This record gives sequence, structure tokens and C-alpha cells, in this order.
Amino acid sequence: MLTETARASDALYAIPPDLPRDEWVRAGMAAQSAGLDFDAFNDWSAQAGNYDERDARDTWRSFKPGKGVGAGTLYRVAAEHGWRMGESKPQQIATKAPTRPVEPPRKPAKGSSASEIFNRCEPATNAHPYITQKRAAGVPLDGLRVVPAGDGLTIAGQNMAGFLMVPAYAPDGDMQSAQFIPPPGAGKKVNLPGASMAGATFTVGELVPGGVAYIVEGIGQAWACWQATGAAAVVCFGAGNMGKVAKALRAQGPSARLVVVPDVGKEAEAMKIATDVAGMVAAMPDGWEKNSDVNDLAQRDGMDVLEALLSSASEPPKPEPRYKLLTGKDLAALPPLQWRVRGVLPAVGLAGSMAPVHRANHSWRWIWPPRLPKAAAGLIAGWRPRPWCMPRLKVKQASSYAPKPGKRTKADRCLLACTWCCNPSN
Repeated sequence: MLTETARASDALYAIPPDLPRDEWVRAGMAAQSAGLDFDAFNDWSAQAGNYDERDARDTWRSFKPGKGVGAGTLYRVAAEHGWRMGESKPQQIATKAPTRPVEPPRKPAKGSSASEIFNRCEPATNAHPYITQKRAAGVPLDGLRVVPAGDGLTIAGQNMAGFLMVPAYAPDGDMQSAQFIPPPGAGKKVNLPGASMAGATFTVGELVPGGVAYIVEGIGQAWACWQATGAAAVVCFGAGNMGKVAKALRAQGPSARLVVVPDVGKEAEAMKIATDVAGMVAAMPDGWEKNSDVNDLAQRDGMDVLEALLSSASEPPKPEPRYKLLTGKDLAALPPLQWRVRGVLPAVGLAGSMAPVHRANHSWRWIWPPRLPKAAAGLIAGWRPRPWCMPRLKVKQASSYAPKPGKRTKADRCLLACTWCCNPSN
């Protein structure tokens, strides 16, 4: 029996994507409510004659879950276009078995899978107009193909003859999808319908263990990075796929130097991705229009400028630490202790610290400044309480060594945990 996601996908593909814009948006919102992801919506939309990937992505991001359009709308609209698969709505509670057998998941028609199309295409050469436009002469072309003249492959109302085919590989190495790029002015870039791009990649150059890998949206950006540095560049087929790809690359190469290279306007997403995978970001210089990329930079300013940009990739800024380690000098500079409630709630200054005491149960207790161990090099502090707010204390034992009762040890003198420090300026 089909899963609810497979049922929703089947229903979506029963709806023609060449809808008026408001109906297309509504279908997308319903698809999201039914549990489908952007890749499913994008692949379905790519069949339309007016398909634009950036518009599809921006539209998807504008959807607000739970805001008016539910999954039922998807099945209702699909039914209006002739869709019939068992029940007309996803199951919410146990129901009777359908009276007719459930159809199996759709399979690509013979000759329409990515690998079958690839095998009947011609090898790409530097003479292809798109490669010429991107000034990519000399880049590795072994893995690229061109759909031959007379081929009947049609996607989104466009015949693919003459289109550059960029295969999209799954993490296990299987060809899971493909992107087709037209000669300049001869159509629009499209993905192979019904074949998800989620997690798929195409690599320009060779990934080297412990080496650099540039993570980019499209093949044009990858060519530019490879030309400028000679290092591998990984095509993600869209910004929405870069996070998945980056995590997969990090899992494959823990020591790799991953550099996310975003188009203009997508720097924030790139920073988050780089933070998640302990990578770096090489962002475009200021002054470029939205959606400009490193291929544009290389064509205008040259490969030396691009190489300098990529070499200066930096780590995302780290968040400010919640706690600050105070040195002896910091402690000496603290203002004199003043109380709001004597012995209970300080207003200014260092109030106390937790330290081990010599008892049989090795318990912890408050000690006040005059009794602080002189050997302590610093104190964990930095939480700044607001007036009449009690501090939240996070006690951390720095050593698992338990001294015997009555015996002083180095651990006794140096173990300090949470300190309460007040600052009148906050």
C-alpha cells in the first residue's frame, strides 16, 4: 500500500502544472500540507512551459504551514483532474480497505530514466554554446552529455535536443536525476521530472581526502571555482540542496575543508550551513545584484580576483559565550560587594562561589570572598542577574577525584564551580 507521501505525490502529478499562478500557488501550499518537500513541488512545476526554478523556490519559501490550505485541497483538485486512487483523502483514522487495488508507484517510462537518457546522448565539447557563454573552455567535460538532434525527449513543453545534460548522482553513486541546460536564448533550464534532486550532486574536478571542496548551486559556478583554484567544486542543483550535500560531504570527509560559495542574497543560509558542518563561507563582494555568482565575478574581474576571494573564505562568526572565564586581574577589578538583601541577593560585585568541603559525603557549599582558595586561577561567571531575579546556577565538577576526608589535595584547592557575579550596568 502506498505511503501517504507517495499518495500525495501521485495526486500532485495528476494536476497539470500549467495552471494560472494563483491556482499553482494553492496547489503548492496543499502539497506542502500533505507532507511533500520542495523537490517534489519543483519537479512537478518543471513540467510547465513557464517554469522558473528561482520563482518556484521563492514561492515555496513563502508558504506558511497551517495557514488556510490543507492537504484535502490537493486531493480535491487532483480528483477534479481525473485522479482516482482508492480513497480521495489521506487516511486520518482506520477505514475500510479500498474496494479496488492500490496502484503501484509510478516508474519512469522506458527510455526516460536519467541513465537511459545519458547513454543515448553525445559527449559534450567546448563548442557547446552554454560552455562558451560561461567561458569554461578547458574544464573537465567527461561526465557531461548533449541531447542529440532529433531526440524526442520533451520536458515542460521544450524539446531537449541540443540541451547540455548534467547528471545528478546520489551519495551511493547511482544516477538519480539530471538537469538540462539550453543554449543561451533557446529555452529554460529544467530538471528531469519525477526524479528527485534531493541530496544529488555533480562534481567538477576530483575530491581529495582532506582537500578543499567548494559547494555551489550550479555548474557555471563550479566551473569558475575549478578554473580559479584547481580544487573540486560540487554542484548542488539549487541553494535548497546545499545543506544536505554539505552534511554528506562532511560525513564522507571529516578533515575536508568545505567552503560554501553562495549566490548574492543567500549568504545567511550559507552561514548556517557552514556552521552546521564546521565549514567556511566565500561570499561575493558588496555591490553585486541579487543572484549574481562567482562565474559573473570571474568573467568581469578575472580568475585572479576569484582565486583571492575563494582563498579568503572565513568561518561563520561564533555566538557570544554565555559564560566568561574571569582571571585574577578581572576579579581584582570587580566593584566592592553591595547587597540588595544582605547575605541573600547581591546588587554589585562578587557574592560567592561553590567549592568542595572536607566532609564524609564530599558535599558542596557556598563560600564567601574572604574564604576563596588562593590557588584558583579563575572563576566561571558572566551571568548578570536583573533586579530581584535569583541566579540560575550550573554546577560543574572539574574533577572526578574524590579526596579522603580531612586530607587537603590540589583538587581541593583548585576546584571551583559556578560563581555569582552582578554588574550594575545591565
